[in-house]
Amino acid sequence: MFSKRKWITVLASTAAITILATAALSDDFNPQPDPPAFAPDGILPGETARLAVYCARVFPGVATRACTVTFEFEDLAGQMLKTETKTIAAGQGGYLEYAVPAVQRTERVEIIPCIKVRGRGLAVTASVEVYETATGKTRYHADAMAPSAHMLIGLL
Repeated sequence: MFSKRKWITVLASTAAITILATAALSDDFNPQPDPPAFAPDGILPGETARLAVYCARVFPGVATRACTVTFEFEDLAGQMLKTETKTIAAGQGGYLEYAVPAVQRTERVEIIPCIKVRGRGLAVTASVEVYETATGKTRYHADAMAPSAHMLIGLL
């Protein structure tokens, strides 16, 4: 017969193994409830917004999977302005730029930059920059979820 203490230990162990096994099998498991996010920001014709991501190596010297990142720029009405999905090797970065088309709009456009990282056991650093297209002068720069832009996505 099992004692009450052994029964609770076996039950807790079984539950923990089940939860961990389910999480390990799911490529979309993400304990972080929200995607890395930025606040809305305005951009004028003649300016460019650059959303950049660096796919870090979690442990130096250990092979890390590539990061699959979807870059997005939306306006405040939820209209997708530009999107692209890229696979970025560990130890490298990628970016997506959006410039206000002068033909379509002549006023300030509020944009919401967003990244979505698919996978588990990945660490990314993200930032957004708005700069003058002609001169390259930075008007605005922000790290995702400042002050720490480093986000661990999924399980190690």
